[in-house]
Amino acid sequence: MNITKKVIARRVRALFTLIIVSFTIIIITLIYLQIYQSDTFFSLGKKNYLRHETIESMRGVIVDCHGKSLATNRPVTNLIWHGTGNKTLNDQQITILNNIETITEQKIETIIIARNERLSKDILIAHDISFEQLSKISEKLAHYPNIMLQKTFARHYPHGQLASHILGYFQEGVNARAGKMGLEKIFEKQLQGTPGILEKTINSFGSSLQIKQIKEALKG
Repeated sequence: MNITKKVIARRVRALFTLIIVSFTIIIITLIYLQIYQSDTFFSLGKKNYLRHETIESMRGVIVDCHGKSLATNRPVTNLIWHGTGNKTLNDQQITILNNIETITEQKIETIIIARNERLSKDILIAHDISFEQLSKISEKLAHYPNIMLQKTFARHYPHGQLASHILGYFQEGVNARAGKMGLEKIFEKQLQGTPGILEKTINSFGSSLQIKQIKEALKG
């Protein structure tokens, strides 16, 4: 009988020891996560609802010894499709895209637009539209939620090909925007300026709730 009591007592002590050790491990883990890993988890959490986009800086102007522009920038208006989270493009949206394609004379890939519409993302649908085209679009689609205008700049050489072997040229692309050859390449660091940063707060569907500029773009 005494032996049975001793065995039970040993098992109870072992059980209590196991419980205490388990709780100790849990508490130490919680302290480690809450204190030492808090910044890491906070950063991971922010990525779920914050997006950062680059604001392109205006490229610097190249002038001659008399101050006349040899390489400058001209304003460009692009047309952006703003996705609103619909699973598919409805008839009205398809009609709007067809009208835009007719006005701008630029091919629009509706399959790609539909994918971005579903994901609530923005996508370029017409590049460098003219004032006449802009007027027609503004008249017909001024208050349409899917249509946005984007103001940007393109490199412009007032004298055309004159002295192009000295000036070089500027390459504009999705993954590369830099001076190629000549002065455009030599003074790339001074001409490119400093990009800005735009912070977007999004919901679970990817739609923008708030947009805030956290760093201003500085021209070259």
